[in-house]
Amino acid sequence: MKKYILWMCTTLFLLSMGGCSKDFLDKDPLDRLTGDQYWKSKADFDMALTAIYGQLQNSIFSYGSPNWDVLTDNGYGQHNYNGSQGIVRGEIFPSSGGYIVDIYNACYSGIARANIFLSKLSAYEGAELDAAARSRYEGEVRFMRGFYYYMLYACYGAVPVVTEPLTLENQVQPKAAEADVLAQTLADLDVAIANLGSTLYASGDGHIVKTSAQALKLRVLLYAAYDENGTPDPALLSEASTLAKEIMAAGYTLTPSFESTFRDGTQEGNPEIIFSIKFLAPNNATPMDQWYGDWAVVSPLPNFLMHLNQVTFVET
Repeated sequence: MKKYILWMCTTLFLLSMGGCSKDFLDKDPLDRLTGDQYWKSKADFDMALTAIYGQLQNSIFSYGSPNWDVLTDNGYGQHNYNGSQGIVRGEIFPSSGGYIVDIYNACYSGIARANIFLSKLSAYEGAELDAAARSRYEGEVRFMRGFYYYMLYACYGAVPVVTEPLTLENQVQPKAAEADVLAQTLADLDVAIANLGSTLYASGDGHIVKTSAQALKLRVLLYAAYDENGTPDPALLSEASTLAKEIMAAGYTLTPSFESTFRDGTQEGNPEIIFSIKFLAPNNATPMDQWYGDWAVVSPLPNFLMHLNQVTFVET
């Protein structure tokens, strides 16, 4: 009897809604902005750009990056962060979690933010953004997207290449060939290099600059230049060499105090840093000091120390 009464009450409520305005359920929330209300001013684009930068604060890309060395013969990770021990043992499954899925999810989350931003930037018709601002925005965001596609290329090879915001109709995308993922990475970085100014990063107020994009492209080229057997591609290495010389000629110098590059109080304006992921202390902090200072998260292996002893520095 109670179930019957409840069903009748529910039915009557739904029927009563039918007599109301068709807009009854089509209301904007009162506690946040919708997509139609946003993207109206330069301030909106600046805030969205900050959110794109903020995605890099994911530990995989920032303070947790030294833990990547435990996947190699450089170091050992006793705490098994991101499932690193299973990867070293060769125990890799789609359901492994850790690096196996986290890199994929974090990269496509960043790509989604970049695609939405670029789409809204292209559609914006307001007067607050001149050609120079549009160019800079696109350059910074294309750098970000290029970085994420590089990570996907390096870690997975063939993955979907998505350059537009996804909808319910096109959310399932096929894999692109590994070469196409690399091509998208380089295309994004080339746009970033062309659009961004030549100011050194130390004078860029935390924004990506041309040399930041050049340095990332150099890293991509050096990675792509060697196949699975270690055979080099002379053309890619020649392009990498040219790019490296351009970066060196830009004006970066080694800081007189080695440790200042790694201390938060001496990182701003550091002549050695080409790009950094910023955190706002003390509220937006990381456990990096605890991880690498007290817990010995990454311990160097003898093989790493042996390689250091064999390094030869050549001045050019």
